[in-house]
Amino acid sequence: MHDSVKHALHSFSTDRYLTVLTGSVILHTLWLPVFIYLSGKDFLGSIIADSVTILIELTLILYHSKIKKIVSITIFLLCVSFFCLTQALTTRLVCGMEYVLIACIPGLFLLSKDEKTSRTYVITMNFILILSVAFITYLKLAALPPEDIFDEKRQWFYVSSQVFYTVTIMALLVYGCLATDITMRRLKNKRVFLQKKMDYLAKHDYLTGLMNRRRTMEIFDDVKYEKLSSGTDYAIAIFDIDDFKKINDSWGHDAGDFILKTYSKTVWDYFKEPVRIGRWGGEEFLIVFPEIDENTIYELENARKSFSEKPVIYEGNEISVTATFGLSSSRNFTEPVDVLNDADENLYIGKQNGKNRLVVSEKF
Repeated sequence: MHDSVKHALHSFSTDRYLTVLTGSVILHTLWLPVFIYLSGKDFLGSIIADSVTILIELTLILYHSKIKKIVSITIFLLCVSFFCLTQALTTRLVCGMEYVLIACIPGLFLLSKDEKTSRTYVITMNFILILSVAFITYLKLAALPPEDIFDEKRQWFYVSSQVFYTVTIMALLVYGCLATDITMRRLKNKRVFLQKKMDYLAKHDYLTGLMNRRRTMEIFDDVKYEKLSSGTDYAIAIFDIDDFKKINDSWGHDAGDFILKTYSKTVWDYFKEPVRIGRWGGEEFLIVFPEIDENTIYELENARKSFSEKPVIYEGNEISVTATFGLSSSRNFTEPVDVLNDADENLYIGKQNGKNRLVVSEKF
């Protein structure tokens, strides 16, 4: 019991909408004895409307966890409009109910900001509230004070000022709400954009734009799952730019970065989806072939030859750039990391035997 009370108190303190509902029930309950005290047929409609409103709002509170929030908000706002209109119609005494409805306009935005509400919904609900305010204002103007209290000019001023200030307040509120809504949506779009950018940066190499090690490991999981589910074998090639340290020493680190970007982009442009290219670290790169066939080896060898025949142009200078490739497949391995390690061993063999070549694993 203690835990349930604690949970309820926590809900009331964190959920603003639940707090609003509770406050509304309390106010309607306090207002109900006033109608009963006045009695008479003029206040019977208000007693009924107030009682119905209390019952509906209590139901929304009791079942707030089971009723979709946007549905609950809609019922609540319609309930408030129903109460205000009923009281205005039955009593013909307009005692500020229009201000309750006016307050609901920004309330709608505040209460529903966490929901995925469409513009059509917001406009429709605001239209209902504005129509209700307009009707109550009409009732107020239709029952002007007697002429012995207000002379003709003062009555005209009363009518004009009531219309003018009501329209002005409504226009300012609607504008303020729409402006706030637009700003919130822009901030949300900016936040989504920044989140996507952060996700991209977390999974891609800052220099080359290729997948980084973290993202490549996710691709490993994908190809592993595909092999387990459909039996599709994959291949992993690792390549290392030859004599990269000499390039840095001879031309500088800026030239080295330029060569990394240029060479990796050439590889990226050569192989199309679903082949994936990633930077494993330093001057080492991976190529993941999600599917392999009898042409995979020849395709990779032709690509290597093509890359080695095109020097990289850096500040008007031609720099010969070659790379050594090691290739293995999943036909004899269960884990992608084992495939990679086997390909890396063959890369090492290629480095020891003259570089600028493709060495294919015997287990391919």
